[in-house]
Amino acid sequence: MNGIKACGGKELKQHQEGKRLTYKQALHAKCYDCMGVYVDGRADCGVKR
Repeated sequence: MNGIKACGGKELKQHQEGKRLTYKQALHAKCYDCMGVYVDGRADCGVKR
């Protein structure tokens, strides 16, 4: 899994702190949350839209 990075954790934390996010940041945060904070490592669901 070299080179794969789970994104969204930083953005989710910012959201929880009440900070404003851009659309892209919000999308990454929701993906991170939906995937259960990537409990299986860092494999994502593969949904592109």
